Amino acid sequence: MSIYRFKVPSQKFSGIEQSVDDVIVNLFKRIRVKTIGTFQFSNLSLAGKILIPMLSIFLGMWSVGTVSVGYFETRKQEEALKAETQKTTVQIVKEIESSQELLGFQAKSITDITFLTEIVASGDQKALLKALLPLKLSFHLDWIKIIDPEGKVLADLRSSALGSARLHDTQVMSLAQNGLLVDGVVIAESPGPPLLIKTLSITSKQEDVGSILVGHALTPNVLTDMLAAERQQLIVLQGNNVISSTLPTIDPSDLAEQSQRVQQIQLDGISYLSRAVELPWLNSDEFQIIVLTPLAQFHASQRQMWLLVYGIGLLGGGLISITGLWTTRLITNRITKLTEATQKLAADDLSISIPVDGNDEVAVLAKSFNYMTEQLKYRDVKIRTQVEELEELVQQLQQMPEQVHMEKMAGLGQMVAGVAHEINNPISFIYGNIPAAKEYFQDLVDLTKLYQKHLPLPPKEIQDLEKTIDIDFIITDLSKVLDSFTSGAERIREIVLSLRTFSRKDEAIMKTVNLHDGIDSTLVILQHRLNVQPDRPAITVLKDYGSIPRIQCFAGEINQVFMNLLTNAVDALEEHTKQQRTVVKHDEGSALKPHIRIHTEVIANRWIKVSIADNGTGIPSEIQTKLFEPFFTTKVVGEGTGLGLSISYQIVVKKHKGKIWCNSEIGQGTEFVIQLPLENDNATTQ
Repeated sequence: MSIYRFKVPSQKFSGIEQSVDDVIVNLFKRIRVKTIGTFQFSNLSLAGKILIPMLSIFLGMWSVGTVSVGYFETRKQEEALKAETQKTTVQIVKEIESSQELLGFQAKSITDITFLTEIVASGDQKALLKALLPLKLSFHLDWIKIIDPEGKVLADLRSSALGSARLHDTQVMSLAQNGLLVDGVVIAESPGPPLLIKTLSITSKQEDVGSILVGHALTPNVLTDMLAAERQQLIVLQGNNVISSTLPTIDPSDLAEQSQRVQQIQLDGISYLSRAVELPWLNSDEFQIIVLTPLAQFHASQRQMWLLVYGIGLLGGGLISITGLWTTRLITNRITKLTEATQKLAADDLSISIPVDGNDEVAVLAKSFNYMTEQLKYRDVKIRTQVEELEELVQQLQQMPEQVHMEKMAGLGQMVAGVAHEINNPISFIYGNIPAAKEYFQDLVDLTKLYQKHLPLPPKEIQDLEKTIDIDFIITDLSKVLDSFTSGAERIREIVLSLRTFSRKDEAIMKTVNLHDGIDSTLVILQHRLNVQPDRPAITVLKDYGSIPRIQCFAGEINQVFMNLLTNAVDALEEHTKQQRTVVKHDEGSALKPHIRIHTEVIANRWIKVSIADNGTGIPSEIQTKLFEPFFTTKVVGEGTGLGLSISYQIVVKKHKGKIWCNSEIGQGTEFVIQLPLENDNATTQ
């Protein structure tokens, strides 16, 4: 069943927000008509130009201030009305709960009468009616109903307020028949007051002989008593019908849904604040009690307040107009001189000076103006000097990252070359002596086998030693150990060679080199990052080398470019692998297979193209335009300085007259492309 509530008008509560908007809009409309509609502001005299803005500011501040005070005062009264309505709602709930407690007490008093329980047990209806009539009158009950355990009605006494109206008490009787205690409301089938009811079992000799239902009717008089002489009104709804009310008449067409919050409604042209009474023990969509607070007094006080606000605003505006006009005429002549001087100053005439007449405020202003012109002259010269210094400083700062990089690479190249040289000497000694060690070891093995062949039964001491040291295992394992020494030494020699190739200490000038060697040496140095890691698989490097000639370049710096691009590719693949593992929840069958593809070729017999591509996350288009800017980085603090790609750009473009750019698509990976000219006569020398 639906709940019918009061219809809420479309306007805002109390209309105060709309009133504020109307006041401000009307005020600016009037100002617009008076100041713009009748004349052009630029055609006014100096007095008018001073007076009108001053009036506008003062009138605006005055109006906004008074309207704000009125608005907040109205809001305060609104909140007080809401609190009053809420308080009455709580009072009604308490009154109803008190009535329920009284009904329980009355029902218990009736069931405690011994002879009454005996009459109920005997089923004597006449005797029962005779016994109940005085109790009904003494307890001021509007309804007493007695039923036996089978649900038969033994007595049904009602007050004149109920008459013979049919009550919806079937469910209540069924619950009472089953011995359940019920607190609730019974509603009449035809329009009539509802009943607050209470049920109780009638027991005789520890046996239930029936049940009693007692109730109080919520008549308009009872509702008035609940209000305790407050100005609020109460309405009781059954569906969309008013079944009890403290108001004389109510138009049913004004009824609509009503909620538990306070809102404004209109009944018969009168405005009220309404709120539905929430009864926790009652769960019925057919019954509602509505508290109404009239707004007539509030609206009357609101109108008086706004009339006072408007009156004060008009009076203040008049006083300000008179005062402003008088003041403006006093200072117009001297301000005119200042205005003319300001116009000349605006035209870059710094030689302007205003005659000082007197010691009043205008004279002080003239002195300040003359001092300002002198300061402007001084600061104009100073600013021009500072601009020149800043331009020179910007040029130095732009060149600083490249200079720092060059010094760093020079020092790093010397250190790497020195370390490689120091490592190369002992590893060459080890690597050169391993073949001799293998030959000596084989000679000893052959000698041992000859001893075993010609002396199959050596002395017992030799036999015991052979068993202890396991000569056959030593022969087999030592051969493997020597092979491991050879493999390790070769790996160290390969790394040393790659370090020397990468650092290119002996190539501080442009020389002809093979770019493939530089790429391979860089990959050897980065091999530790390409191997399998705990949180990702190994990164596969796919080499698609074309047939390219040797090229003149600064090899060490070009190798540094390769290092920067390959390092960025590895970082991107590691980040993409983490994202993929999060999505697939470590499903190895769906895990990313990271790889880096390196491609080289000759373009139009003029350029050598080197592209380094990964299948990582890709770079957003809005970031691609900033990749080669100094200090731009997407990494967190401590993981990147933002100089790698910037320095790579300086090396490729500025120093080698080449090109470098990025092709990337989100989810498809990133490709960095380098183009170096085959003939580099225009390249910058160190």
